Amino acid sequence: MENKVLVTGAPGFLGNQLIDTLLKDDRKITCLVHPSMKSPQFDSMFTYSDKVTVEFVDVRAPLEQLQGYMKGMDSVFNCAGMQHPVYTKEIYTVNRDAPAHLLQAAINSGVKKFVHVSSSSIHGENKKGEVMDEETPFHPLTHYAKSKVQGEHLLLKLADKGVTLSMIRPSVFYGSPASKNLNELMDGLRKGKKMPYIGKEGSLRSYVALQQVCDALVLAEQKSKTGEAYLITDTEPLTTKQFFQSICNGLKVECKTRSLPTFSSRIGEGVAMFAGSMGKHLRMANILGEFGRNHVVSNAKAVKELGFNAIEESTTGLQSMGRNFISGE
Repeated sequence: MENKVLVTGAPGFLGNQLIDTLLKDDRKITCLVHPSMKSPQFDSMFTYSDKVTVEFVDVRAPLEQLQGYMKGMDSVFNCAGMQHPVYTKEIYTVNRDAPAHLLQAAINSGVKKFVHVSSSSIHGENKKGEVMDEETPFHPLTHYAKSKVQGEHLLLKLADKGVTLSMIRPSVFYGSPASKNLNELMDGLRKGKKMPYIGKEGSLRSYVALQQVCDALVLAEQKSKTGEAYLITDTEPLTTKQFFQSICNGLKVECKTRSLPTFSSRIGEGVAMFAGSMGKHLRMANILGEFGRNHVVSNAKAVKELGFNAIEESTTGLQSMGRNFISGE
C-alpha cells in the first residue's frame, strides 16, 4: 500500500472522512487546504490538524507550486469540488480545469497514483427505466454535471503519461457528520417544514454512504487500471419520499411533505441553466431541477473489478444520520 499521500478537499464532507480512513492505515498525509480557511482558529476547527501536514494552497495555484507539495508523494486523492458557489465560473475552474492541472503536477513530480472524485450526475436521467452504468452516454443536466464531464475528458488526455489515473463517480452521498446541505434538510424536517418532492412519490434516485465512497477511493488506488471510472452507490434506490421518511425516522419526527408538479422541476432546471450561462449560480433552482429527475446507477463494475462491498439499501444509514443529528455528532 502506498504510504505518502496528498489529499485535496479537506476540511470538507468527503475530505475529512477520507483522512480518517487513511489514518487508520497509518498513511502519512498532506492536505491542500484553500487559503481562505487560514486563521488562528483553524487548528481547533480542523479535527486532524495535529495528525496531518496542512498546506494552505489553492488547487488552481501555479504548477510549480503544486509540484513542490507533491514531491515524494505516492498517491494523490482529489476530493476538491465546487457545487454551489455564487458564480458559475467557480464550478468550471475547480471541477473542470483544476483536476487536470493537479494531475499534470503529479506527473511532473513522479506520483504513482491519482484518484479523482467525479459524479454519477454526468450520466443524467434514466430515460426508459434502465439502470445506468459506466457505458451509459453522458447527459449532464446541470452546470455542475457538465463541469464534471469536461473534467474527466481533460484528465483522460493525460491518462497514459506515467501516473495511474482512476475516477470514481459517486451518487448523492450521506453520512455523519453531515454536509451543510443535509444539515439544513434535517433541521427543516425536525422543525416540521413540509419538504417538496416531484410527482406522486418523488423521483427514484441512488444514494451512497459516505464511508463507502472513501472505501471505494482506496480500492481504486489499489486496484484500478489507468483511465478507468467506477460508479459508486448503494444497491437499491429510494424515492424522494422514502429518502425523507428514512431521515425522519432517525430524527423521530413526523415526516411532512408536499407534492409539486413535474413542470415546476423543469422550470427550475431551465432557470438554473440559463442563469448559470449568464454567470450566476442559483442553488435552490439547481436542487429543484436535479431532484425532479430519476437517477439510478449500477455499482456492478466496482463490485466486480475493485471488490467494492456495496451496501444493499440506504435507509439504515439515513436513519443513523438523523439520530446523530439529534445527538449533535
